[in-house]
Amino acid sequence: MVVKLKDLSEALEDYLQTAAEGKKASIRAIAQKYVVIRNTLARRVEKATRLRFPASELKLYQKKLTDGQEAELANWVENQANSGVSPFPRRVRNMANLILKQAAPVGTMPAPLQLL
Repeated sequence: MVVKLKDLSEALEDYLQTAAEGKKASIRAIAQKYVVIRNTLARRVEKATRLRFPASELKLYQKKLTDGQEAELANWVENQANSGVSPFPRRVRNMANLILKQAAPVGTMPAPLQLL
């Protein structure tokens, strides 16, 4: 597939404009619309958003747990370690999801945490 730089830059602008308007922007849909490679567009989007926001600001948007919830999770991990139970990543993730569930408004379900 031959990708024209003009098409790629138009696709990137379309994605950023859609995201700036507060709408859900789909990299896959925009890549199909402009006939560009999805992975290439995704890398360009990642680079563009990294340049627009400082790293400290991006961390705030990427967090699922509040500072209080994170402290609660850290306290749970310490308690598990002190009692001789190894806090495996799956158990920590499950506890974090439980904390998120408890904090969610009635009738809604937060998106589960993903293990990186």
